[in-house]
Formats: sequence, structure tokens, C-alpha cells
Amino acid sequence: MEDNKNGVSINIEHYDGAKPIRVEITNREGEAPAIRQPKKVIIAGNIYSVREFITKQLAGVTGLQFGHIIIENLDKVGKLPTIKLDTSPAMDGQGHEITSSLDMNSDFGDFQFNKEDAGRTTKQLISFLRSHSHCFSSVEEVRALIKKLQNQEVKFEQIASQEDDRKGKIETSIKEQLKITKGELPDVLNISVPFFNGTPMQSIQAEIEIDRRGTIPVFSFYCLGIEADVMNTASQLVKDQIVEASEIFTIYYK
Repeated sequence: MEDNKNGVSINIEHYDGAKPIRVEITNREGEAPAIRQPKKVIIAGNIYSVREFITKQLAGVTGLQFGHIIIENLDKVGKLPTIKLDTSPAMDGQGHEITSSLDMNSDFGDFQFNKEDAGRTTKQLISFLRSHSHCFSSVEEVRALIKKLQNQEVKFEQIASQEDDRKGKIETSIKEQLKITKGELPDVLNISVPFFNGTPMQSIQAEIEIDRRGTIPVFSFYCLGIEADVMNTASQLVKDQIVEASEIFTIYYK
């Protein structure tokens, strides 16, 4: 383009004059703004991150896009699945990497369901119930249980303080007190916690089992089939996230 006294001359390579060209010239004062270079987006978030990215960045997009989604550990026992979206070389030439993962909720993990080595002493169980009272459907039931446990703890301490007369009286007393304590435990505790961070609450019906270490009673939480429930929930959460994504990205499973 050339500037002269009569105006502006524009030279267009290979123009044959077959079609008119419309040119619009804007007079700018000051320097032109700097061109913003696209940036690679890397996000590692909860299970909803990939779907949220697609919803916001690719709203209304149809047809298969460059890039792919990799799903790892789906339905693999003992492993939590992840979703990874890699748009390279789409969108900005560098591609974006979005990873959705499942993190076990700390409250749920603290219960240590069905673990043989997770027994708590009476004092430890009382402390746990107080710090996790928000996980139970009825706080009043928790308070009542704590009161019963405190009374039973006193009785076990009295038994342990007795001198053994070598006739097995202490052993008999412990067994009898274990039966009494077990009878005072609720048949079922209704618990409401999410399995994973940022996911919906789960209703869990659990039992408290009682065992002993010497003269000391220990308690643990038991819930039949909870391991399968966790894995099934994880699998379904992943499948729910990729329904829309599968229409615009190729999905691979590892």
C-alpha cells in the first residue's frame, strides 16, 4: 500500500479485476493495541471439570473436533477413574489439557468402613462422633450414643482395675459387659456423606461392631456392600460426564 498526495494506492497480488474489492480505511490515533496470543489452558479439577470446560468453551459446537478424551481406570477394582481432555492441536494450536478426577471425601474416608484394623477405643469413638456429628442424620441419636458409651467406659475401667483371682472372673466380667454394651448400640446408624469431593450426598446405613483388645473394647463401622457402591458411583459419575463430550471428541479407554 502506497500513500501519496492524491490518496492511497493499494496493490493486490494476482488481482484480475473480475470482481470489485471494497476497502474500508480507519484513521487510528495512537498505537494499535497489542495482539493477544492464545494461551494454553491446563486445568486439573474435580469430576465435572471436563464437562464444564466443554459447556463453556464449545457451546453449540457440533461435529467431531480435533483432540480426544482419555478415560483411565474405569471399572477397575481399587482404582478411581479419571477423564482427560486434550484438544491439541485444536483451538489455539497448542491445545488445552483438562483433567477430571475423583478425590475421596475426607469425612467418608474417616469412617474406615469394613476395615478390621480400624477399631477405635471408647474414648476414640466418642471423639470421632463429636467431630463428625454433622455426618449423621440425627444429632440427638449421636448425643445419646455418646452418653451410653461414657457409662460403659466407666464399667470396663472398673473391671480392668480388679485383681485377678485366677478363677477367670475378670474374663467372665468382660464378656458379660461386652454383651451389655453391644445391646446398647443402635441397630443402624443413618449417615449422610458424599463418597467424593464435590459430588452429591450418599445415604448410608451402617452398624457399629464391637470387639476387644485385652480388657479394652474397640469399635468399628461396618456397611455391607459399601465398596461396590463406591465403585459403581464412580463409574456412573464418569459416564454421566462424557455423554455430550462423546458427540464431539473421540474417546479412548485405558
